[in-house]
Amino acid sequence: MEQAGERCSPIDNITSSDLRGVLERSAQHYLHIKQNHGPSTEFFSCPDGEKIKVDGNCVLHAPLYRDDDSLKMLLLINPKKRDSVLAVYFNNKWWGVDDILQSCVPVQQSLKQVQTCGERIVLFVLNCLVCGFMESGDSENGVRFLPHSAGELAKIFWHRREAVAFYTYKNKGNLCDRSSQCYMLPVLDTIYVRKEWRRHGFGIAMLKDFCQTFSQEVALGISSPISPNMYHGNLCKQC
Repeated sequence: MEQAGERCSPIDNITSSDLRGVLERSAQHYLHIKQNHGPSTEFFSCPDGEKIKVDGNCVLHAPLYRDDDSLKMLLLINPKKRDSVLAVYFNNKWWGVDDILQSCVPVQQSLKQVQTCGERIVLFVLNCLVCGFMESGDSENGVRFLPHSAGELAKIFWHRREAVAFYTYKNKGNLCDRSSQCYMLPVLDTIYVRKEWRRHGFGIAMLKDFCQTFSQEVALGISSPISPNMYHGNLCKQC
């Protein structure tokens, strides 16, 4: 049950069948916005009180998964700052990015394997919107992560029911992307901590979790290139 003053995500209990229907309605709304040439009567209220007019110049239809073009998320871009996503259209309503990253599920604490459709959407928001748009200026060389596949192996770090970080990995024997070759050892693929939650130990905790998950392996891999933070912070050595 939602507590007073507690923000809940609209995707806590969504199923795969729900998701397809929700995104189909989002696609219809996207077409309505793009084809409407008259004055817009739709607005999104930002947390600071500013109202953003929703029109064809500030919406983006982005794939949820790398390997499935049929499922797309409708995003609202800040018209004054094109590298900032303000909201996601879901269940016939615009939701702020921070709202998507909240959960009312009591067990959402610490690292949790991504399994549900809702968790897949949270992973998309963390990966493509927070890292890819909102905080990309702080990433090394402006690197932006691509959408993950629908079956990506990933864990989200939940802290006080808020998604603060994530990492993805490949199992030994998994096929490499667009190749007939397989991974010869478990590989840490991507890892990210939201800007406001850095220097709280989440990065180290995720690296340790990855190492402990494959503690029986003789060697583990890390995708290339490795960011300067991984080197300068000696994160890998602390595993």
